[in-house]
Amino acid sequence: MSLSTRHSITWETTAEDEPTSTLVITSPLGKYVDIRSLLPISNGKLEWYFAGCERELEPAKNGNCRLEFTHTFFDSTYIKKVTELKSKNINCKIPKIESFVQADQGEFFDTPNPWERARGIRYEAGEMLNANSGKIEEYLEKWISLDPSNAEIVHLKNDTNTNLKVNCLVLDTVGGGSNGENKNKFIGRLILYGKWYQAVLWDRESSLQGHDEQQSVGVIRSVKSVGDLSFEKIIEYGGQACKLPQINEISALTQAVVGDILSFNEINWEVVEVVNWDTKSKL
Repeated sequence: MSLSTRHSITWETTAEDEPTSTLVITSPLGKYVDIRSLLPISNGKLEWYFAGCERELEPAKNGNCRLEFTHTFFDSTYIKKVTELKSKNINCKIPKIESFVQADQGEFFDTPNPWERARGIRYEAGEMLNANSGKIEEYLEKWISLDPSNAEIVHLKNDTNTNLKVNCLVLDTVGGGSNGENKNKFIGRLILYGKWYQAVLWDRESSLQGHDEQQSVGVIRSVKSVGDLSFEKIIEYGGQACKLPQINEISALTQAVVGDILSFNEINWEVVEVVNWDTKSKL
């Protein structure tokens, strides 16, 4: 279970840089929502947003941790491809997401830099598609774990949050993601972890009718304010964002049990993971 932000990325063809505000919320079972907004956030442009599952692989030969991130559940690059194809030919056949979106694998290790280590920075190295070059390239990402119980960006010196007892709730649209021949109209996931909330939603039928990507999706990043009396909406993107429940609606749930079906704005969501959901002591 973690809340992390990216400090920078270095491609084999470019210098170290951070063009985005990237935040990833990951549940104990490895379900995650990753939203990457181009800077400045006020411009309202997203580079990439996706959701899927993280799983641990066999350690590298040098003992470093290796993780795989699948995002066939939800991926904005696939949604953009679907809308592009349908805008050109409304009767065209849509490829399965598995043939278009590949899992990413990264090797995680501690930084050798004392300054970075003091600030909780860890490295991730691997290979993935560079959207700017259109090629598979080696990359080095620098990540920082954050305190989910704080409404401000507060770095944790350690990579794990094992000493923090924090509420976490994960909801998926009923029927799951966009795998295979899924015919559901809406596909999405939301995660509330401590004070932080991220959610993604895709109106599949809207894309199949040839509407553009922005009209067919909804993306939200929010954080509770001090005292939990209000919340700040950091990112709200897409024509479907109004159909996503807000952070205060999720926080107000008096109980949550895996398997429960909840309805928000006529969209059914299933509770798929619950941790420390004590409504008497919500963060």
